[in-house]
Amino acid sequence: MAAPWISSSKPAAAVHGVGRVVRVGFAALAVAALCAGVASAQIHQTKTHAAASASAWVGTWKTTWGTLTFAQKGFKVSGTFTTGKGKITGSVASTKVSGVWSKSPTYKGTDAGSLLLTLSADSKTFTGQYKTTGSTKWTGKITGTFVSGPVNMSWNGTWVTTRGSVVFNQFTTNAVTGSYVPNDGRIDATANAFSLNGNWSQGPSYSGPDDAGLLQFTLSKDGRTFTGTYGKETSSTSKPWSGVRIGPAE
Repeated sequence: MAAPWISSSKPAAAVHGVGRVVRVGFAALAVAALCAGVASAQIHQTKTHAAASASAWVGTWKTTWGTLTFAQKGFKVSGTFTTGKGKITGSVASTKVSGVWSKSPTYKGTDAGSLLLTLSADSKTFTGQYKTTGSTKWTGKITGTFVSGPVNMSWNGTWVTTRGSVVFNQFTTNAVTGSYVPNDGRIDATANAFSLNGNWSQGPSYSGPDDAGLLQFTLSKDGRTFTGTYGKETSSTSKPWSGVRIGPAE
């Protein structure tokens, strides 16, 4: 018996055509919803990734130039310091910032110049040198102690470590992947609160007994550094492995 909203005199092909249209419509809606979900997840991942890009330089420091505040975008840093309403711009490379400084009243000549800062292994202090415009030798020294900064509990970022440069990617799950140099190293691990446990492997073989093993890391409570150990094959505690976050993962 025909459905009450379909005339029994309609050809069967027409009824089937209606069914096909309905099914295609539902399929299109499902695909659209899936695409929207993927796009939303990608946007969320991008925001999470961007939010987790702050390095160990970002924050407020007590220095010989007064209170210094650093911000960072990518591997570029900018800062202000209270002595002479000063300004700093520079770039991060490894544990160093190289750049230029200037202060009032002229922001040029002897009130400006270049600098080089070096972060300590625990990221709590830095030491540095500066010179004035036109000078071929360092004019003086600058030191600083970290006061406060943003808390970053993601593993995302580029790290200077005791085994070379490491880039971690985490996004929205507890799964963390990483790469490191030298030896084209790889990391596959799981994050849980402050800990990271997993596997490392590297060339040439990416297998035991010499080119693979386990690792266990602990993130500092401000997310600026990690400490840990790694070992070959089934060991994870043979040797130390620590790092300082210097920038985003890109």
